[in-house]
Amino acid sequence: MEHYAGLDVSLKEISICVVDHDGKTVARGTCPADPEGVAGWFRNRSLTPHRIVSAAPSPSLFEAADCLRCALHSRRCLMDRDV
Repeated sequence: MEHYAGLDVSLKEISICVVDHDGKTVARGTCPADPEGVAGWFRNRSLTPHRIVSAAPSPSLFEAADCLRCALHSRRCLMDRDV
């Protein structure tokens, strides 16, 4: 089943919500604002999202989201600057 993740990125913490194809919430929570923290959050739940959407207040945090995509080996990472 495909899962989709939304990340709300701030300097200290990232809020995460994962939904399935029908929009039903599969998991939600927070983790430290670093790529390994987020990757660990997904690994601990055995989730590999098909797509990740990220909202961040600054360009440097967008770069962190790109690192996260690499850490998770996600197919595509959409950010609010892309839509």
